Amino acid sequence: MYYVGIDVAKEKHYVCILDDTNEFAVKPFWIYSDILGLRELLKRLAELSLDSDDFIIGVESTGAF
Repeated sequence: MYYVGIDVAKEKHYVCILDDTNEFAVKPFWIYSDILGLRELLKRLAELSLDSDDFIIGVESTGAF
């Protein structure tokens, strides 16, 4: 199981992925708020698992868009 936290912003989002031992599965990273950023996120998730049931994703937005 992986826990994905995404801090969303207007231009880029910060992503943190933890495993079920509460350790970083990958070094935290940021992605742009566009199709290339989405592809990067999906690529990184696929490197961990191809089963979507292996992920719990939470999104946090502190600003107004």
